[in-house]
Amino acid sequence: NDTPCPDKGFDDVIRLISSTESNKVTLELGRLQGSTVVNYYNGICISANAGESYGFLAGKCGIGIDYECRSGNCQTCMRWMEFPDKERERNPDEGRGNLYDRTILHCVGRVPRGYRWLHVLDPYSGENVMQGDT
Repeated sequence: NDTPCPDKGFDDVIRLISSTESNKVTLELGRLQGSTVVNYYNGICISANAGESYGFLAGKCGIGIDYECRSGNCQTCMRWMEFPDKERERNPDEGRGNLYDRTILHCVGRVPRGYRWLHVLDPYSGENVMQGDT
């Protein structure tokens, strides 16, 4: 019914769909403007704002993260993360660009500003392994 709902939650959108008189509903989906897509090693993705906690995001995605100290000292929650070259993000037609990796601590780490996507890699192999792969 051409009702824009960019600030609506899932339940509100379902109510809009349920209340329509039409038999056909078209949805246009996208990520939040200025957000970063965090892709976990099992294929689960979540849209995150800069400054959100990696631990909070993992919890929302059902990713089990072991913690011991919750202050970053023990490094139990450490994972590898892969991210693009920021210059490549701004100029996508200039070749493949470089990918970088670094470690993050889920208990204290926060999503940085300025990235369209980040990959949190498999804690055991350091690879982006989709669920069901062997």
